[in-house]
Amino acid sequence: MLLAIAFSGYLAAADITPQEAALAAAATKVQSAQKAIEAYASAPSCPDAAFTAQQAKLTEMSTKLAALDAEVQAWAAKDPGVLAMQNELKNINERRAAMSPNGTVKPENQAEFRAIGDRMYWLLGAIRQAPTDHATPAHRRLRHDVESLGQVLIYTVRNKLDQVPEAKALADAYRAAEAEQAAAQTALYRAQGVVTSTEWLKSQPKPSFRAGTSLPRLTRYGWILPLETRIELAENWGY
Repeated sequence: MLLAIAFSGYLAAADITPQEAALAAAATKVQSAQKAIEAYASAPSCPDAAFTAQQAKLTEMSTKLAALDAEVQAWAAKDPGVLAMQNELKNINERRAAMSPNGTVKPENQAEFRAIGDRMYWLLGAIRQAPTDHATPAHRRLRHDVESLGQVLIYTVRNKLDQVPEAKALADAYRAAEAEQAAAQTALYRAQGVVTSTEWLKSQPKPSFRAGTSLPRLTRYGWILPLETRIELAENWGY
């Protein structure tokens, strides 16, 4: 009872609805399940030979990528253009701090404060982008390949090693957490009076594909979409 009262007080103090709290808890479960899969996938004892070979390839590629990243960072540390932007950013930060010593800006300084603030955000983006622009096409391609192979290995454990008890348990836990997260998200939408993407899709006329069509799917897995929406797209929309 005391725990319930304390939790209710926490929700009120943080201005969080029960639906939002349930969604946050479900998201934490998904993250935990994902980390468990990643830990299993990176263990030397993973029982699939082909998977182990891919894992070794990923390690080799990641090592090469880290070396290229270090080269780019070394270039950025001494590039005159990057150094000039960093120096300008330092001066802007000092000027902004002087203009708002107590968190407020005088009316006569607000226009300048906004202008140099815009410049500050542009510089931050340019400084972050400079190493990326300096990287060679081969370097960028390697980064893409490393990220893609990492995802492939994770989904291999989730979807292709179900015959291994440990992997199946991890995959089942992840799917259950995803389903719980999807349900919590739907509950939050309903409480807010929002129509979910799945509900909207189900209300639309479905496309009619020719039987036996070889039309390729139009997108990848769509992992940024809610689970229920992905199922609806896969079953009825050719995605």
